[in-house]
Amino acid sequence: MTIDKIKEIVETQTGVNLSNPSRKNELVYLRALYFNLCREYTRHPFDVIGKSVGKHHATVIHGIKLFRDWIDHHEPNYIELYEDLDREVRKVFRKETSKYRGRDFYKNKYAKVLIELRDVRNKHRNLKKLVNV
Repeated sequence: MTIDKIKEIVETQTGVNLSNPSRKNELVYLRALYFNLCREYTRHPFDVIGKSVGKHHATVIHGIKLFRDWIDHHEPNYIELYEDLDREVRKVFRKETSKYRGRDFYKNKYAKVLIELRDVRNKHRNLKKLVNV
Protein backbone atom coordinates (compact mmCIF):
# COMPACT_ATOMS: atom_id res chain seq x y z
CA MET A 1 0.00 0.00 0.00
CA THR A 2 1.32 3.40 -0.88
CA ILE A 3 0.65 6.77 0.65
CA ASP A 4 -0.52 8.04 -2.73
CA LYS A 5 -3.23 5.37 -2.92
CA ILE A 6 -4.45 6.19 0.59
CA LYS A 7 -4.46 9.89 -0.28
CA GLU A 8 -6.40 9.16 -3.47
CA ILE A 9 -9.00 7.12 -1.56
CA VAL A 10 -9.46 9.82 1.10
CA GLU A 11 -9.68 12.63 -1.44
CA THR A 12 -12.10 10.69 -3.66
CA GLN A 13 -14.38 9.73 -0.78
CA THR A 14 -14.42 13.20 0.79
CA GLY A 15 -14.06 15.41 -2.27
CA VAL A 16 -11.38 17.46 -0.47
CA ASN A 17 -7.81 18.23 -1.53
CA LEU A 18 -5.66 17.24 1.45
CA SER A 19 -2.77 19.38 0.18
CA ASN A 20 -4.85 22.53 0.66
CA PRO A 21 -2.97 24.58 3.30
CA SER A 22 -6.22 25.70 4.99
CA ARG A 23 -6.47 25.31 8.76
CA LYS A 24 -10.25 24.92 8.88
CA ASN A 25 -11.42 22.25 11.31
CA GLU A 26 -12.88 20.06 8.59
CA LEU A 27 -9.62 19.92 6.66
CA VAL A 28 -7.51 19.48 9.80
CA TYR A 29 -9.71 16.56 10.89
CA LEU A 30 -9.60 14.96 7.44
CA ARG A 31 -5.82 15.22 7.37
CA ALA A 32 -5.75 13.62 10.84
CA LEU A 33 -7.80 10.72 9.47
CA TYR A 34 -5.41 10.46 6.54
CA PHE A 35 -2.34 10.51 8.81
CA ASN A 36 -3.81 7.78 10.97
CA LEU A 37 -4.59 5.60 7.95
CA CYS A 38 -1.06 6.09 6.64
CA ARG A 39 0.44 5.02 9.95
CA GLU A 40 -1.89 2.03 10.08
CA TYR A 41 -1.22 0.72 6.57
CA THR A 42 2.29 1.86 5.70
CA ARG A 43 5.67 1.92 7.33
CA HIS A 44 6.56 5.40 6.14
CA PRO A 45 8.02 7.81 8.70
CA PHE A 46 6.16 10.93 9.77
CA ASP A 47 8.16 13.25 7.53
CA VAL A 48 7.30 11.28 4.37
CA ILE A 49 3.61 11.20 5.30
CA GLY A 50 3.66 14.93 5.98
CA LYS A 51 5.42 15.78 2.73
CA SER A 52 2.69 13.99 0.80
CA VAL A 53 0.29 16.79 1.81
CA GLY A 54 2.82 19.62 2.20
CA LYS A 55 3.17 19.39 5.99
CA HIS A 56 5.99 18.72 8.45
CA HIS A 57 6.47 15.61 10.58
CA ALA A 58 5.29 17.52 13.67
CA THR A 59 1.95 18.15 11.99
CA VAL A 60 1.57 14.42 11.38
CA ILE A 61 2.35 13.64 15.02
CA HIS A 62 -0.13 16.29 16.14
CA GLY A 63 -2.76 14.97 13.70
CA ILE A 64 -2.47 11.40 14.98
CA LYS A 65 -2.67 12.67 18.58
CA LEU A 66 -5.69 14.80 17.60
CA PHE A 67 -7.33 11.74 16.09
CA ARG A 68 -6.76 9.57 19.15
CA ASP A 69 -7.50 12.19 21.80
CA TRP A 70 -10.27 14.32 20.32
CA ILE A 71 -11.85 12.98 17.16
CA ASP A 72 -12.10 9.42 18.46
CA HIS A 73 -14.07 10.59 21.52
CA HIS A 74 -16.01 13.67 20.39
CA GLU A 75 -16.65 13.53 16.64
CA PRO A 76 -18.94 10.58 15.73
CA ASN A 77 -19.37 11.78 12.13
CA TYR A 78 -15.64 11.65 11.53
CA ILE A 79 -15.38 8.23 13.18
CA GLU A 80 -18.01 6.89 10.77
CA LEU A 81 -16.10 8.46 7.89
CA TYR A 82 -12.85 6.97 9.20
CA GLU A 83 -14.43 3.50 9.36
CA ASP A 84 -15.67 3.87 5.77
CA LEU A 85 -12.24 5.01 4.61
CA ASP A 86 -10.58 2.20 6.54
CA ARG A 87 -12.84 -0.33 4.79
CA GLU A 88 -11.94 1.12 1.39
CA VAL A 89 -8.22 1.08 2.16
CA ARG A 90 -8.47 -2.52 3.39
CA LYS A 91 -10.21 -3.54 0.15
CA VAL A 92 -7.41 -2.07 -1.93
CA PHE A 93 -4.79 -3.44 0.44
CA ARG A 94 -6.23 -6.97 0.22
CA LYS A 95 -6.09 -6.79 -3.55
CA GLU A 96 -2.42 -5.88 -3.40
CA THR A 97 -1.41 -8.46 -0.84
CA SER A 98 -3.14 -11.27 0.95
CA LYS A 99 -0.39 -11.66 3.56
CA TYR A 100 -1.35 -8.63 5.66
CA ARG A 101 -2.75 -9.66 9.03
CA GLY A 102 -3.33 -6.29 10.63
CA ARG A 103 -1.48 -4.19 13.12
CA ASP A 104 -3.14 -5.84 16.14
CA PHE A 105 -1.87 -9.26 15.05
CA TYR A 106 1.71 -8.01 15.05
CA LYS A 107 1.30 -6.11 18.32
CA ASN A 108 0.06 -9.29 19.99
CA LYS A 109 2.84 -11.32 18.42
CA TYR A 110 5.42 -8.82 19.68
CA ALA A 111 3.92 -8.96 23.18
CA LYS A 112 4.17 -12.77 23.19
CA VAL A 113 7.81 -12.63 22.09
CA LEU A 114 8.60 -10.18 24.90
CA ILE A 115 7.00 -12.54 27.43
CA GLU A 116 9.02 -15.46 26.03
CA LEU A 117 12.19 -13.39 26.28
CA ARG A 118 11.44 -12.55 29.90
CA ASP A 119 10.89 -16.24 30.68
CA VAL A 120 14.15 -17.24 29.02
CA ARG A 121 16.02 -14.54 30.96
CA ASN A 122 14.52 -15.79 34.23
CA LYS A 123 15.51 -19.38 33.42
CA HIS A 124 19.00 -18.22 32.53
CA ARG A 125 19.30 -16.30 35.79
CA ASN A 126 18.12 -19.34 37.78
CA LEU A 127 20.58 -21.64 36.01
CA LYS A 128 23.43 -19.24 36.74
CA LYS A 129 22.49 -19.31 40.42
CA LEU A 130 22.49 -23.12 40.42
CA VAL A 131 25.91 -23.32 38.77
CA ASN A 132 27.46 -20.75 41.12
CA VAL A 133 26.14 -22.52 44.23
